[in-house]
Amino acid sequence: MRSHALRTVLTATLLIAGTTVITTTPALAGTAVTRDATSWAHTDSAAPDASFVDNGGDAPVGAYTDEDGTTHIAKTYVTFDLSDMRGTNVLRAVLFAGETSVADCDQPRSTELWLTEPADEPSWNNQPAELLKMAGPDRADACPAPELIFTVTTGLQHALAAGRSTATFTLRLPEDQQDDPDRFREYTSAMRLGVTYNHYPAKPAGLTVNNAPCTANPSFVSTSFKLGATLSDPDNSHFIPELVYWPVDHPDQRTTLPRIPSSAKVTADIGRLVERTTYAWQIRTQDESEDYGPWSDICRFTTDYSIPGSSPTIRSAEYNTDTQPGTGGTGVPGTITFDADGDQDVVGFRYGEYPSTYIAADRPGGTASIQYVPTSSGLNRIAAQSVDAAGNTSLTGDYRFWVAANEPEVTCTAQSSYVGKPWQCAVKPRGAGGVTGYSYQLNNGPERTINADGPATITITPTDPETGFNTLSVRTKLTTGHATAPGNAYFFVDLGHPTAEMPADSPMMGTPVSIRLHATLPGSATFTYRLDLGDWETVPVVDGTAVVTVTPAESGWHSLYVYTTTSDGQRSGTTQPGMNVASNGPRISSAEYPEGQYSGGVGVAGTFVFTSPVAGDIDSYEYSINDGEATTVPANADGTASMVFTPTRSYYWHRLTVTTVFADGTKSEPRTYTFNVNG
Repeated sequence: MRSHALRTVLTATLLIAGTTVITTTPALAGTAVTRDATSWAHTDSAAPDASFVDNGGDAPVGAYTDEDGTTHIAKTYVTFDLSDMRGTNVLRAVLFAGETSVADCDQPRSTELWLTEPADEPSWNNQPAELLKMAGPDRADACPAPELIFTVTTGLQHALAAGRSTATFTLRLPEDQQDDPDRFREYTSAMRLGVTYNHYPAKPAGLTVNNAPCTANPSFVSTSFKLGATLSDPDNSHFIPELVYWPVDHPDQRTTLPRIPSSAKVTADIGRLVERTTYAWQIRTQDESEDYGPWSDICRFTTDYSIPGSSPTIRSAEYNTDTQPGTGGTGVPGTITFDADGDQDVVGFRYGEYPSTYIAADRPGGTASIQYVPTSSGLNRIAAQSVDAAGNTSLTGDYRFWVAANEPEVTCTAQSSYVGKPWQCAVKPRGAGGVTGYSYQLNNGPERTINADGPATITITPTDPETGFNTLSVRTKLTTGHATAPGNAYFFVDLGHPTAEMPADSPMMGTPVSIRLHATLPGSATFTYRLDLGDWETVPVVDGTAVVTVTPAESGWHSLYVYTTTSDGQRSGTTQPGMNVASNGPRISSAEYPEGQYSGGVGVAGTFVFTSPVAGDIDSYEYSINDGEATTVPANADGTASMVFTPTRSYYWHRLTVTTVFADGTKSEPRTYTFNVNG
């Protein structure tokens, strides 16, 4: 027996399954119904043995004298069906009774309503016992009052508590007023009952400990465990579980967990539990009407916090060495056995690179075996722990072994290394075991399969115009039904990028630029090109070349994208040469205020000369200083112009922006010139 210990903190996770409806909680929860009476009757002192049941007319209460001078004293009885309310808690109930005639409205209303014993055919001489007087009626100013309300909650509760499926009430006058004709009243016989009642929560079912159903034998638990139950409420009410537990030898030490929300996974500290002690627990629920359902059956668990004494012994007949060249191979199954070495506390094992997968032992203290199929050659590792019935795990045992290399050898050659041309790849199996074929994959493409019982040749054709470095991965399919780890061949494919003769000097923006293209990929039939992000255009290849014309609309760096396509649709790689395009904006100069320098001074005039780099007729120049209003100055016959500016601020960077206006009305890019003024 392992040592006992006192634990001060034990964590339990309560898994509750159930049906709840999330709503705004009303002031009074439950099921509300309104129903008519199932029967009514009245008694008559003038006919003491007669019973008047459901005979139409209104319901008399009190004394009256008929036309023959006979005095009658009447009581009315009304019965309601409660069969669907049995086993529920009546939260509120009222009886609606309307007056149809009143002998004297000056007399205060004194009609009483009583719960009676069941009465099918009451008579004056055989009146049912009157059990409880009901509250009411409520105040009604009208006379006759079309609707009076009596509160009958206690009456229905009393009837249901007695196990009855009906409730009978009598309308009567007090004893000292029964024979007073001035107090006589009649009521509609169509009386109604309004009830709000609540079903008690159902008895919890499906109790589990660590997901295992509760049985007569207590489950073993460690420092963290799960208690589960299925809770439900017929009214789909919110409900709150209440869980209690106690040592089975000390039922007086009953402990209740703090109330916890329903339909949730909750972690709770359930206090001080002693190791190797059996505890009982059960659960019930309280709904939003604060009614409790019945307790569940009792479930038990036994605490055990001590870990198994040693890690398991791990062995394998097939994989039994940790030195090269090893045994077996990838895809070659072997049996790994875990052995508790007779430790009776051990009921199973966890294993894996980081032990997480559980397997049960064949008996306490026994063994368990798995089939292991290596996926990589070289040094492999399996770790394992012994597990006791409470889920405690031992220290980790480590088993290392060398798996022999059996990936296929792959060598690829080609008559032409251009993209779209076939490669022949020789595949040779390695290691022991029968071969049924090979599966292979080029780069990240689809996997394909060939059948073979030995060496084989695989033909592949790389067609991706963007992938120069290629990888062919090949797995040997073994007669075991498994496959080896992949053997890889790496090779470069010439993507046949076309070349382009770009201009040596920077062309002017807005002017056409002719570029000669040269095909490299054999069999190229067309060039496809675009400037920057413009539209693609295609031209034919003639004697391996073509001349295309592009017109850059802006200055700066521009990229030309070009690829070729063969007559059978094979694309080359894409070439991306570039060129720097000159601006057509004006050139600006000043002897007094050179660009980017401190010079001149406040009140010192400076002359600024504008010159266009574009040959042709110049109409004028537009300029602004420091983002002010634009001013136009006409061009001279030589295409130049000038303006004079006298600074008024020192130590300030001035910004002169100038645009050329050509004779056709078009404008150049703006040119910005900055200078500072000495103090």
